[in-house]
Amino acid sequence: MAKTSYQHKKFVRSVVPPKTIRLQPRDVEMMREIAVHRFLDTKQIMTLFPGAKTNLLRRLQYLFHHGFLDRPVQQQAIYFKSRNHIIYALGNKGADCLFAETPELRGRANWQIRNRDTKSLYLEHGLMISDFYTALQNAFSKIPEVELLSWLQQETIKTYVKIAGKNAPVNPDAFFIVNREKSNPFFLEADRSTMTDERFLKKMIAYWEWWKVKGHEEKFHIKNFRVLTITKSEARKENLRKITRQADPTGRGSEMFLFAAANNYNLDEPASILEAIWQSPKDDSRHSFSDLLQ
Repeated sequence: MAKTSYQHKKFVRSVVPPKTIRLQPRDVEMMREIAVHRFLDTKQIMTLFPGAKTNLLRRLQYLFHHGFLDRPVQQQAIYFKSRNHIIYALGNKGADCLFAETPELRGRANWQIRNRDTKSLYLEHGLMISDFYTALQNAFSKIPEVELLSWLQQETIKTYVKIAGKNAPVNPDAFFIVNREKSNPFFLEADRSTMTDERFLKKMIAYWEWWKVKGHEEKFHIKNFRVLTITKSEARKENLRKITRQADPTGRGSEMFLFAAANNYNLDEPASILEAIWQSPKDDSRHSFSDLLQ
């Protein structure tokens, strides 16, 4: 009997998967990265896991059709109109594999349902964070004396600080530590120009007040920190820098806060993220990432 051929669709999991799959260590590593970041696209994955492009893309295809990974359907507008890279999220089988010993994570509201219900704007926001992480991780991998020690995202890093008797959220998009002789903690904010000036200023004031009461020491056991904000454009960056001058009581601007436009770095040249693209509200001086490492 002739062998049946199946056409596999991009965003619909096949009833008949491409082939039997046996998980390899690299498969597990890729799934773990995707779980941490919620969303990674093929370009980001290839930057983090260099090697034969064809083999990696085929492996991702197998992991999707076997249910270990998901391809959120909301990405179709992004996939065809701009990024042209398939976006992956963790599937239910992947969660079963990674979190076999932690049932609360394995069944967290059903990973595939969460992926299906994700809004397109949140998907793009997640990819903006992943672009930053991927560029930074790749750039640091070429510098022996610098290491990205940790990276946390999502609910685990949210906290609150009292301002005028009310709880104000301190809710970073990511928290990470870079080591060069000593640890340097950072919080990341990815701004897609959807927040009002007033709301953004409140967010920065919350960081300032949290620092004053040493909330960072209690929650993260760190002595100091900087807040990095990446923006969609240079114009938005300049606007947020101006606004953030008001976050500290003097109104002069603090070097606790640094800003860069996302178009100043890219995954084709990841080292561009280390260049002098960072500016504080204090003045117009430009800082390299090396300058931010105390």
